Amino acid sequence: MDFGLSRICRLVRGYHKVLPWKAVHIAGTNGKGTTSRYLEALLERSNIVVGLFNSPHLVHRRDCIRICGRSIHQRTFDQCEELVKQRNADAKLEATAFELLTATAFECFIRAKVEVAIIECGLGGRLDATNILLAEEVLCSVITRIGLDHQDVLGDTVEEIAAEKAGIIKSNVPVVVDRSNLLSVKRVIKQRAEELGSPFALSVSPQTDDYLINNGLVAETAYKTVVKRIGETMSRSRKLRLLPKARIQEEMAEARKGFGGRFQSVWARAITRRYKPIILDGAHNEQAATALRYKVDALSETPQPVTWVMAMSSTKSSDAFLNALVRPDDTVIFCEFGPVDGMPWVRPQAKEVLASLAHDIARSVQVADSPGKALKLAAKVAGQDGEIIVAGSLYLVGDILRLLQKANQTPEVKRVRLERGLKQEEEEVPRCAERSDQDINTGLSR
Repeated sequence: MDFGLSRICRLVRGYHKVLPWKAVHIAGTNGKGTTSRYLEALLERSNIVVGLFNSPHLVHRRDCIRICGRSIHQRTFDQCEELVKQRNADAKLEATAFELLTATAFECFIRAKVEVAIIECGLGGRLDATNILLAEEVLCSVITRIGLDHQDVLGDTVEEIAAEKAGIIKSNVPVVVDRSNLLSVKRVIKQRAEELGSPFALSVSPQTDDYLINNGLVAETAYKTVVKRIGETMSRSRKLRLLPKARIQEEMAEARKGFGGRFQSVWARAITRRYKPIILDGAHNEQAATALRYKVDALSETPQPVTWVMAMSSTKSSDAFLNALVRPDDTVIFCEFGPVDGMPWVRPQAKEVLASLAHDIARSVQVADSPGKALKLAAKVAGQDGEIIVAGSLYLVGDILRLLQKANQTPEVKRVRLERGLKQEEEEVPRCAERSDQDINTGLSR
């Protein structure tokens, strides 16, 4: 993969010297997605028109781009993507798929007259396509948990990876860091912040190992910083509301119900013939596996065997992941996820290879030809009452959600639609709903 910022700069800066919206820029190994969604919910409730760009998508590629808590409408996505692709072709840039998607998201936010966009890094930080944001455009930089992942690109140690993630920090722009990070990681990030004169803040001290709650603490700290910065730097006609502590907790608890692929409980009876839901979690590295295992162990007072359905990307450190997650009484059924829309470079690890790594860890290891067959096999192993958990890759989670959507014939929820033409000045500002609809990937949730 060819990293660098020259192509994305020409795609965006060649047409927008300064973006008309402000950004919250988020990097990290784990926790970016849930932190982004928490922050999205809090800012929306504070009377702000909010955009969100994160990846990878779960069900549809356009789900990476959200406005006021809803995925962008297909027509609007197609219009903006076509415009970006034409610019790419005209300039003969040969931009990567992620660069094109990033530029498309930025264009969607301009069209929708977003006030604040939450921008999640795809990989790393310093050379990530999202890192063309200017200091004057960024309200706050956020760095979530740092762990070992993508070592072939980012470095062999967590300190080296932290230095890459800290590349998103902008001069004199506040940075919020997850307090649960290793001391050495926090030192690296703080040093970079001091070099740039950027105020450095750690999130509220975590009281639990529950990653969903801890990510909420990061979002809460970032939210207070962002609201303060909005008041200092943005001229707005609408009143800005700072939510009280109790309301913040209520909104984050409500937001957790809609997190797709993050310990998501879904009905799968159409495939499993069971009345008990299954759990979907996109954990895909050792640090995330440890966090997931904590939540699994908390499901019952005494340890219970788990039936896992797993697939992993070919670039992941499978050994460490499996050792952190799987217990001797567990059963693991390996499969491979299908092609990922818009990400042709992503490949699954061979299920037979994964199975060979797990034989000394789990009680039973099996393979299946597809995610659907793996889920049916898991149901036979677990019975009506056993725990079935899908993990190892968000791409696998996406495959399962699409299978369940098809099996249940779940109708798509209403999406944001900009009814007017391509010209920016002709479009209307979308009004954030008092309570946004659930995404399609959570329509199956328990």
